[in-house]
Amino acid sequence: MPDDASTPPIPDVLARAVAAQDAIRRTRLAAVLRLHPYIELGATPQQLEEAFAAIRAAFYPQPAPAAPRRRGRHRGTGTYRDGAAFLAILTPIVTQLKALHQTPTQRRVATDWPDRIHVRTLQDWFAQHVAQPYGIDWKTFVRDYA
Repeated sequence: MPDDASTPPIPDVLARAVAAQDAIRRTRLAAVLRLHPYIELGATPQQLEEAFAAIRAAFYPQPAPAAPRRRGRHRGTGTYRDGAAFLAILTPIVTQLKALHQTPTQRRVATDWPDRIHVRTLQDWFAQHVAQPYGIDWKTFVRDYA
């Protein structure tokens, strides 16, 4: 039989996990034992369901429901308050690329943006602030307005 000095100590994390599992087992056992008198007395299925619901609420309280999750930002809560603020940054970038005889693609404009944004973000902003309100697509904007 090995002595206690030769056995490696159980890591603290493992000991806490075992203690947590033991607490769960004891809670479940206590909940089941609370139902036992109802069963011995010949309770009806409805009475058993009511007793089980009360015991479950006492031993396993439900967390408050979380607020529904939303994906992304709300429409109109981007960085720019309106189309003019967006165009004040977009137009000089496109004009500069045209002056350098470079095609102002959306990808190139996105990489030249002050905060280096993703091209999909630029497309979303362009659609929100230019394409939808004015009905202008990217090629028309680059050719006629910048």
